Amino acid sequence: MIGLCQPSWSIFALKFEVFVITDRVYWSSRTAEDFLYITQLALQTGAYITAHEIASAGARRFPRDAKLVRRAYVLAPPRILGKTPVKPEEAEMQRRNMDWLRNNSSAHIGKWVALRNGELLAEGELVRDVVAKLGNMPPQSVLLTQVF
Repeated sequence: MIGLCQPSWSIFALKFEVFVITDRVYWSSRTAEDFLYITQLALQTGAYITAHEIASAGARRFPRDAKLVRRAYVLAPPRILGKTPVKPEEAEMQRRNMDWLRNNSSAHIGKWVALRNGELLAEGELVRDVVAKLGNMPPQSVLLTQVF
C-alpha cells in the first residue's frame, strides 16, 4: 500500500496530492489495494470524477476484486433507466412530499419517514419499523426516506 496521506494535512494539500498521484502514477504496477486507497483519497478531497476514473480503471485491471468493482459501480454516473414521462398527478404528489420535507424536516432529523401526497404516514428510528407500520400499502405510492 502506498503511504501518502498525513492526517494533519490541510484539504488543499490533499487535493494537490491527489492531482500529483493521478498525474504521475504508473498504474499498471499498482495493486487493487492501491486503487482503493487512491480512490478513497480522491473522495476525501472532493475529486469525485477522478475517484470514478481511478476506480473504473482499477475494476478493469482487477475484475475479480469485489471491493474495487463495487466502488466503480457506485461511483459511475447515473443511468436513465426509462423514458416514461411523469404523470401530472405524480408530479404534484412529489411536489407535496418535497414541501412537507422542506417545512417539517427539523422535527424529524435522523428518523425514517413515509410520506404520501405531502402527508406523514409513519416514522421510526429504523426503516424496517416504518415499513412494518405501512402494512400492505403499495410501495409505489409512498416516499420512504431518512431525514437529514
